[in-house]
Amino acid sequence: MDRALFRGTPPELAAQREQLLAEVRRGEQMKAVGTLAAGLAHEIKNPLASIKTFTESLGTHYDDRGFRDKFQKIVGGEVERINLIVQQLLEFAKPMPPKLQPLQVPRLLDETLEFLNSEFVQRHIQVSRHYDGAGEILGDPQQLKQVFLNLFLNSLQAMNGQGRLEIIARQEGSELVIGIQDNGCGIASKDLPHVFEPFFSTKPNGTGLGLAVVHGIIQEHGGTIEITGEIDHGTHAILRFPLALGSR
Repeated sequence: MDRALFRGTPPELAAQREQLLAEVRRGEQMKAVGTLAAGLAHEIKNPLASIKTFTESLGTHYDDRGFRDKFQKIVGGEVERINLIVQQLLEFAKPMPPKLQPLQVPRLLDETLEFLNSEFVQRHIQVSRHYDGAGEILGDPQQLKQVFLNLFLNSLQAMNGQGRLEIIARQEGSELVIGIQDNGCGIASKDLPHVFEPFFSTKPNGTGLGLAVVHGIIQEHGGTIEITGEIDHGTHAILRFPLALGSR
């Protein structure tokens, strides 16, 4: 049938299919590069505009102490914002391979929560933890702390004033399941399919790279992440990692 319809031998048709697949992959890569370039240009354009405006005014307002203080604060902040965008883009585009070792995830979760303890106290956030027979996984502790820190910070930013953050870790068959749930502002259903896309953000000052980096790290660990949520009903992130062989 292949020879009759497509005019070729099986090896020739296989080569043609590989060539078509390669062209599709190149097209997808170019599309991804275009998306990244457009997003990067948009994110960097705004802080550069602020820096340009203040720099142009510096000559005529240099003797104004208040202007100089404002210049130092705003320009320094915008440069730091550009640096953050570039750093996150590098982490997204060229992620470091994880240095895998046996890990107790509850310990990593506790260490990351401890890092944010002053924020929880200041914002009156109640944190509850439920660890139920969580076995070991193979992971990179620093990369996974980056994942947890990003998700916890997202929850903090979503909770205006008092709030509640719940973290669970439990073993389900051959997987370790981690749940991170808050009662913050939630995510609109139309936005949920896009939360892991580079430069997509619902925050006024978000870079849109944090969750893209998180998604990449989790994939490198052989895991998955799913985020659900409703407006005014909070957000729930569910992470799944394969257990280390000795923990199954």
